[in-house]
Amino acid sequence: MSRPETACPACHMDESLKPVPATPSTVAFAICTSCEIRVELVSVPASPKPQPATSATATISQQDFLALVARVDGHDQVLAELAALRKELASVNKQNATLRAELAALKATPAQQQQQTRQTLPRQQQVPRQPPTVAPATQTPITAPITATWAQRAASGTKKKPNARQIAASARAFIPATGPQGFDFVYLPKTRKYQRSEIRSRLRDVGIDTSRVLDIIYPARDVIGLLVHVQYRALLKETLLQKKIETIDSFDPLDPKHIADPRHAPLGTEDRRRLAVDLHRQRLLHGLEKMRPHVSPAVARSYVEIGWIADTDVPQRNTPRHKDAGAAFRKEDTSHKEDALLHKETIDVMSEDSEDDECSLPTSWDQHHNYALPVIDPRDARRRNRGQYGITTLISPTCPFPVLPLPSSSPFISSFRIGTTHIVCCYIPPTLGGPDDSAAYNDILNSIPLLPDTIICGDFNARLGDITGDSITTTRGRILTTWMEDRQLLLWQTPAIFGVPTFCTSRGGEVHQSVIDLFLSNFPADITEMTVRTDLSLSSDHRLVMAALSLPDMVDDTSRPPGRRMWNLSRLQEDEVSALYVRAFSSASQALRVRLLAHLDQPQLGRPDIDGLAEELNELIYSALSRSVGDKKPRPKHWKWFWTPALMDAAAARDYCYRRWNRAVGLDKIPWWERYLTALHAFRLGVKRARRQAYRAFCDALERNFAAATSKIKAIRRRRQTQPTYCHPDGPMVAVETMSQQLASVSDGRFLPADRPIAPELPPGPHGLDESPFTIDSVGAAIRRLPNRKAPGADHLRAEMLKPI
Repeated sequence: MSRPETACPACHMDESLKPVPATPSTVAFAICTSCEIRVELVSVPASPKPQPATSATATISQQDFLALVARVDGHDQVLAELAALRKELASVNKQNATLRAELAALKATPAQQQQQTRQTLPRQQQVPRQPPTVAPATQTPITAPITATWAQRAASGTKKKPNARQIAASARAFIPATGPQGFDFVYLPKTRKYQRSEIRSRLRDVGIDTSRVLDIIYPARDVIGLLVHVQYRALLKETLLQKKIETIDSFDPLDPKHIADPRHAPLGTEDRRRLAVDLHRQRLLHGLEKMRPHVSPAVARSYVEIGWIADTDVPQRNTPRHKDAGAAFRKEDTSHKEDALLHKETIDVMSEDSEDDECSLPTSWDQHHNYALPVIDPRDARRRNRGQYGITTLISPTCPFPVLPLPSSSPFISSFRIGTTHIVCCYIPPTLGGPDDSAAYNDILNSIPLLPDTIICGDFNARLGDITGDSITTTRGRILTTWMEDRQLLLWQTPAIFGVPTFCTSRGGEVHQSVIDLFLSNFPADITEMTVRTDLSLSSDHRLVMAALSLPDMVDDTSRPPGRRMWNLSRLQEDEVSALYVRAFSSASQALRVRLLAHLDQPQLGRPDIDGLAEELNELIYSALSRSVGDKKPRPKHWKWFWTPALMDAAAARDYCYRRWNRAVGLDKIPWWERYLTALHAFRLGVKRARRQAYRAFCDALERNFAAATSKIKAIRRRRQTQPTYCHPDGPMVAVETMSQQLASVSDGRFLPADRPIAPELPPGPHGLDESPFTIDSVGAAIRRLPNRKAPGADHLRAEMLKPI
């Protein structure tokens, strides 16, 4: 009987073979549980002792095992190489994507390249690239690309050589001008809408040098205008004519018929003409802002000579952008009445105003308005929410002299009289909207009334050059100089303000300064001081100009009552404070009480001065109130209804930052300008908050008391009505005397009839002449019936002060 071998021929482990029976296609075999090799089973005759396996069988099985091991090792090496190649391929793809991104960035603009470099460099530094780890046989060294900034590439580049046109343009700076000078428009018809870039492209196609076309405008629906030099106009027309393009020689851009917007159809002829002038001026100014700085002044002067724009619109020659550090931070068109009135507490003020409704400014100052004319909105003819040519005269409450406003028929003039001196405040706008601006300007000057002792002040929008220390002399300046010489007017000038600009603005990144706010007179004025307040923050392009002078025959005849005295009367509701007030008054009034009793007991002493006794009693009450409840600082009269001490501090902080910015030099202006803007923003927020709170408190008070609301509404209506008043050129005292004389002449009895009936006898009174109708009880009852919270008279006394004592 045969038995299978149970020991493994490879590892020689007994009982390690696990037999597998034979199948029709395979022979029986066994698998070693220790080394996991396959061993074919051979049946042998049974013997008492087991026989070892033959060498041939063991050798064959061992060779198969070694071949299998070598085969598995080869597979592992192939798998390792495959993994290394995959890792290397991923690294190559990543580097390829990076190179593609850098190549696309090189084709971008310089600004975009710089921005992309700033964004990508930090990420590359934070996550450094690691070289791929592969087998030594397949490892390929790859160098990381070097990312260069735009500045490095620009520095390594070579500068292009100038072409013939650039050389000719540079040479023109050193060649004196010959022939006619100036600029003009050449008008062409168009069939549809074209962009400016498309027009320039088509002009290049027909042989036009577009570098000599300075501006392109659209003055009408089917017309375009090309701005060129007058010496190039003939060549341009000839070139266009060769291409069968005819120009429009008789075109008028100021003709109202070119306004095709149906919204402006309801306008009248004069309004349409004014609108056409305004639209054309806006087109020209927009083009001047886009021109180069060395070209726009010459073009603007040509516009001024034609009469399309004003002298003040001419930009300065060769003015660098941001001439000073503060020019980059100035705002345009920021005029606020609250800021302007803050600095005018003791002077008479004449200022421009854009109010087109008959209303008054929210201030306690006396004000006289020459209301502005409404401006038509080009986008909507029904909107007229802005005015022009308006002038407002503000008289401080502390002014000791009477001011008499005089009527004026011109929208550019506002005049009034102080004593024997006439003051004319004028504002002449930059453009007058007519075909001949110079003639219209001269007509306005001739309409100014020149009475004896006349002072003329205001914004003339004329630059006088060396006369005022300005940089240039404009056409209006020459007209104004001639007008002054013909009428022998004197220009007020002091060394302190000579050359100091009164108008400062920033347009297109350039600073524009001029001296256009002037003072004139037809008599030698005794000027004590003139100042241009450059240190004040008025949020306006104009600067405050102050003048102080001595006028003849000016007497302060205005009797101003003393300031109102106030105390913390609400503390009288406290028992301890009220008792302290009574004790203080009782102890202080003992001497007065003894003196009054002495006069009653001894009538021969004579009658005392009743007014003196009343003043002494009032002073005793004042001192008792000061010792018990304390004084209260009165509110200044020039403060607005919503003004508070906190707003005063905010305004002072804003002015301090503005002064520091104005005095700083260079880059030191930047931090102070930021602080000024922060303080200005905080101040305006505080003003808005205070206005809302004060108005809300006013509305709440009216809701709580219906009677007070009714009386307040009546007072508002009564204040809006024009009250007939009588005034005299020599002041209110003379007016009172004249009126009293008139009333005396009417009521002196001259007009009574000669025969009059006898007057009836007077009935006897309830008390005798020697008996006093007043008792202690009646006086006390009358005092207790007095209403509280009523405004006091000249003696500053209120019912709350009298009731406790």
